[in-house]
Amino acid sequence: MTTTQLLTFILMVYGVTHILVASRILHRIRPPFFLFHCHQCMGFHVGWLVALCSHVGWVDLGIDLSWPMTVPGVVLWGSLGSGTSLILGTLFTDLGIQVWHQTERNTQGHYINEKFPRKPSYWNKKHK
Repeated sequence: MTTTQLLTFILMVYGVTHILVASRILHRIRPPFFLFHCHQCMGFHVGWLVALCSHVGWVDLGIDLSWPMTVPGVVLWGSLGSGTSLILGTLFTDLGIQVWHQTERNTQGHYINEKFPRKPSYWNKKHK
């Protein structure tokens, strides 16, 4: 597997995960289960499903899966999707790249970090 193929897999899994977890289109029909509100959880399942679909041949993704599709191989593909979806989901929001800035100190003298920009207006209380 080349670096380009690996990057294609990662971006593909993140894209599908972000649509399922945070898209505005699915906001009203998204089930209330934690799985559908967590980039890491959904990324795991999207990762192994994309790898399985590519391995079986249902979809030609142009990715050469060098890991065998045994249970450990499926867990590894899911873990790759989970970790990268968590990292990319933390770095990017619908409003762009998240920037953290220090706003004030707490009673111990440590800075309290506040995420900027804030969540979109449609973000409901369940996500906080």
